[in-house]
Amino acid sequence: MPTLTTLAKTAYSHERTNHEPTKPTQSHETKTAPVNDLPTWALILAVALALAVLIVVGVYLLSRQLQHKEPYAGVMRLRTRQKINFFRFMATDSRVPKKVKFVPILLALYLLMPFDLIPDFIPVIGYIDDVGVIILALVLMVKLTPAETITAILEKASDH
Repeated sequence: MPTLTTLAKTAYSHERTNHEPTKPTQSHETKTAPVNDLPTWALILAVALALAVLIVVGVYLLSRQLQHKEPYAGVMRLRTRQKINFFRFMATDSRVPKKVKFVPILLALYLLMPFDLIPDFIPVIGYIDDVGVIILALVLMVKLTPAETITAILEKASDH
């Protein structure tokens, strides 16, 4: 009578000789390459570009609307140096409420920060968010200050 080990050896050898190694079958279907997702940097760039477009459109629409309303129109007509003087006079004038005096300080801190909504190293688009923040600061300051005070400061800023 055969022993257990001899039966195992014959079964193993029989299994090896009767079966050929299986080869992978080739399919006649055409295999499509997997669709690559956008790289992360491209997605970030697309979001930043969309944000920049929204900011540009928002700044444009806001500035067009403010050009027809006083006293905002008076502030918008000031030249760059006169606007800087306007901010300075708003920060130093005693008639201006104390909460309004913090707006130019906060604006300066924002402009000096090394990071922005849109990085400044991107040509042209990088400074759009800064322009939007400046316009919003002007609107906030004018809205929170009495009209007589704004008129006097505008005259003073346009003279310098």
